[in-house]
Parts: sequence; C-alpha cells; structure tokens
Amino acid sequence: MLWPWAGAAVVILGVTLCAPFEMNVFVMGAVGVLHIACALRYLVGRTAEVIPPGGGAVIVAWLTVMALIRLISTQWFTAGHRAEVIASGVVMCLVAHLVCRGTLRWTLTGVMVVVTVLGVIHLGWWIFAAAHIHNLVPVVLVWDWARRSASTTRRMVHGFLAVWALVIPALLIGRLITTWPIPRLLPEEIHTNALISAVAPPGADPVTAMGWYAAFCFMQGMHYLFWIGFTHVEGRNTVSVATTLSPLLSGPVMWMGVAVLTVIVAGLQIWDYPVGRMAYSALGAYNVHYEMAALVVVLSQLVSRHR
Repeated sequence: MLWPWAGAAVVILGVTLCAPFEMNVFVMGAVGVLHIACALRYLVGRTAEVIPPGGGAVIVAWLTVMALIRLISTQWFTAGHRAEVIASGVVMCLVAHLVCRGTLRWTLTGVMVVVTVLGVIHLGWWIFAAAHIHNLVPVVLVWDWARRSASTTRRMVHGFLAVWALVIPALLIGRLITTWPIPRLLPEEIHTNALISAVAPPGADPVTAMGWYAAFCFMQGMHYLFWIGFTHVEGRNTVSVATTLSPLLSGPVMWMGVAVLTVIVAGLQIWDYPVGRMAYSALGAYNVHYEMAALVVVLSQLVSRHR
C-alpha cells in the first residue's frame, strides 16, 4: 500500500515548511540513533550474500575507523575531512573490485578515483554533495524493491519516487514553495546559519542556501521514514537475513542499545549542542559509509541481472 507512505511524505513536507530548523534538530535527537540501527540492520541483510565468512569483524573495524576520523575532523576540520574523503574513496574502490565485474568494475573505480581527487581539492563541494547523496540512498533501494512488484504497483512507486526525490526538492531549491517558519523553538545557542551552511553549496547566497536547506530537511525526513518505517513493513525478509547473522541486530540487545545511545546523544545535545552533534556525526559514519558500499553492491547486482 503506497498511500500511507504518501500521507507521511505530506506530513514531512508540512513540518519542513513550518519548522525546518526544529525538524532538523529535534527529529535527529529523537530518532536519529534509531534510524542508524534500522539502516545498518537492513543494509547487512541486503548485502549479506557478498559478505565473506569473518567479514563482519572487518566491516565493523572499517566503520569504526571512519567514525574516529569523523571525531578527528571536529578538531582538525580540513585534515579530518580530507582523510575521510581519501579513506572513503579507497574503500569504495575496493568494494567495486570485490563485487563488480568487467566494465562496471573499472568504470566505478575510475569514477571513485576522480571523485576522491576532486573531493580533496574542493572539500566544501564534497561535503555538500555527500550530505545530499546520502539522503538519496533510500530512493535507489525503494526503486530496486519495486522491480519485484506487479507492473501497476511498480509504476505507482516510480511516480512516488519521482515526486519524492525530484519534484519536491526542485520546488524547494527553486523557492517555488517556500518555508513559513513558526516562532523559533530552538535554544539560542543553536545557530541556524551553521545548520544551513552545512548543507548549502559553498558561497551560496542566503536565499539559495535556505532553499537547499529546506530540500535537505525534507529528504532527511523521508530518509528517516524509509529506514524506520518502510524497512519494518516492506523489508521484513531482508531484515530477517540480518538478524540470523548477528544477535546484536535483533531483539532486546539492539533496542536497549538504541535506547541508551539515544538518551546519551540527546543528553549531550541538551548539555552542549555542538558536542551532541559531534557524537551523532560519529555514529552516523557507520550508516553513511555502509550505505555507500551497499549502493555499489546494489548497482552491481542490477547490472548483472540486465546482462
């Protein structure tokens, strides 16, 4: 059933238009950790067939290194982020060589080398692009899921995805629909300019930057909806694969861990927002970088099926 998800998208758009800053801060604090856990569980199930025996420990170690690099970047911004760009590029090239074949392997490797070099040189643009590409990963996964549905359902889902990922963001970026913020509910120590600049093109004027920020907030809300809602309803089979691989991805252990980390991150945000944001960013590295690797796996599988 598509209508509940479409209804939720309308609600997310409404909140984006009325309270974009509050949505970014409060929703992240409330369900950010939950969405990371749900995302990792689904992605492990989705990529299980390419994970070799003992590969789980290597993946955890790799993601932990990426999280530590995120923490370093809070103290040494340029050096830390450039290290993340290089480490991410190296891992993506390795994943491409492990899971892709033929022309696709070398094409993706070449693209990742170019992207990594450009990212190091133009760091601000890499950060901007990464923030928005991250929110597009669920679109690819839903499109892949819809391929296995009946033709009518598939067309409806593809139309929904077009509105979700193209039409609404374009309207927000172009300021054809604009925000009407309610009175500010954020604490004074949270600076809205910092929130906007984190996802706006480098050097953008205030109007353009706000359009990109609104698009980011909407896409982030849909991102959370997919990982927390859609994967539980439509992705149960994929989730069950992950839960058989690791007890940490199911039952009381996972939910207790989510609850504890949510309280810690939310508490840090209340005590000192930048510190809380830093903690969440480090946890988010687990999700972001596994998503990118999973995207390569899904692309490889799609190309293989069409040969």
